[in-house]
Amino acid sequence: MLASITPPNAPTQDSSLDAVLESMRTFPDGYWNEGSGGATIEWVDEAGSREMMTIAPDFEEKTFYLKVHAFDGRRVTETWLSLWDRARLTEVFEVTDDYFASKGLFVPAEKAAECVHCFATRGKRSSAVEWITPTDVPPEGNY
Repeated sequence: MLASITPPNAPTQDSSLDAVLESMRTFPDGYWNEGSGGATIEWVDEAGSREMMTIAPDFEEKTFYLKVHAFDGRRVTETWLSLWDRARLTEVFEVTDDYFASKGLFVPAEKAAECVHCFATRGKRSSAVEWITPTDVPPEGNY
């Protein structure tokens, strides 16, 4: 079940799934460049397994970076990265202060919103995009 949604400037922003999805589709002034600049969604299943999705925007291209971590307690057991353009995995830029990622990992807003909706409602990675592991990112890239 959905455990939490934390928008970029929690707790002052609306943390409903609808608000996050709408902000992904429309990039309203101020939403994604307040607070941390990113959002997280946490999912916990009936057995207590926990996964977390990190969402970060690219304002210039109006795309989103999505990363999913699976946990065993506090230890990360799996990491999955959204992939949109394999040819751009070596093109790295600063997403937020001191956080760098490959452009090829950024997904168009509508597809990213589909992925976020799937994760927040079912706890699953969406098939709307390809998902890769960090070992698939070339040494010149970053995640």
